[in-house]
Amino acid sequence: MTILMKAVTLLFWIIAFFAWQQDWQGTLSWLPITALIIAAVHVLEVLFFVFSLRQKSNNVALDAIQIFVFGMPHLQRFMPRAKTK
Repeated sequence: MTILMKAVTLLFWIIAFFAWQQDWQGTLSWLPITALIIAAVHVLEVLFFVFSLRQKSNNVALDAIQIFVFGMPHLQRFMPRAKTK
């Protein structure tokens, strides 16, 4: 499921880039602004990773880049799993 979420996220970034590059109109013109907001949230996720979870990583720089691009789907691998009853 993580691979699917990463693929959808990557597709979003590509579409948002084209929307910005080609100056799409209408509802699609919101994609670049939405991408900037999501990028800001991903920066916060990277900071959380660097300050809280970096000891669980074998390659901090690569994982930080992937967290910036993919967000939660990549960050989840470092978070403790909840125990189910």
